[in-house]
Amino acid sequence: MSKTQYLLAQVRKDGLQIRADAGQVKLAGPPELIQKWRPILAPHKSELLALLSANDAGIPADLEALIWETARLWQWDEDDLGLIHATAARDPDGMRLALSSDPLRPFYGRARA
Repeated sequence: MSKTQYLLAQVRKDGLQIRADAGQVKLAGPPELIQKWRPILAPHKSELLALLSANDAGIPADLEALIWETARLWQWDEDDLGLIHATAARDPDGMRLALSSDPLRPFYGRARA
């Protein structure tokens, strides 16, 4: 998981909503949390916009979660994620089937040797 992916996950875990809007990263939630996160996220704006635009492409939330779970396991880089998101936007059912039929899925979450 990249630092930007981690930050995005932490923002959401903190209870903030985050979205891309006209080339800007928009946060919604308690003002104190927005103040906390805004300077942390600023240096990662372009990466965040790329990640958030994947959701704008119509990728369902359950598929997005499956993509991130698989990306963490296989340690995909930004190029890999870009290709996966583009494919998922074109064919969400096919991508869901491909990722969920991963033969190593039963081993996700187990300690690596």
